[in-house]
Amino acid sequence: METKLLQSKLLAPPLRADVVARARLCTHFEITDTLKLILVSAPAGFGKTTVVNDCLVKNKDVATTWVSLDSDDNDEKRFFLQFLTAIIKSTAGKNQIGEHSLALLEAAQSLEADEVLAPLLNEATTLTNPLCIILDDYHLIKNE
Repeated sequence: METKLLQSKLLAPPLRADVVARARLCTHFEITDTLKLILVSAPAGFGKTTVVNDCLVKNKDVATTWVSLDSDDNDEKRFFLQFLTAIIKSTAGKNQIGEHSLALLEAAQSLEADEVLAPLLNEATTLTNPLCIILDDYHLIKNE
């Protein structure tokens, strides 16, 4: 596969030392068995990335993976390469998932999202702990 992967896109941005803790907002980010999705929506510059980073990434009880998206990630192969690589990195060890889907993606001549996602979702049922996947700047993705 020719797509180049920037490892920096798979890292949460560093928090500034003077970040204001948002304890009240962090209560909305508590991971539970019934919580499936959190959408953080606000205008640019309101601190969405900072609050998600502060509330989730520093919580060492939950495996968290981060993907910083940009408009180039409207390419499905590029998007899924980053998405799967982030999941593989965050689940490394006993319950690693995503390797099979990544191999399918790399071998595919054409991409059908179901062919990549079905094995991943099946593997996800083996996870014994929650996995939090953060897709930062998702508003830049226009490809349905």
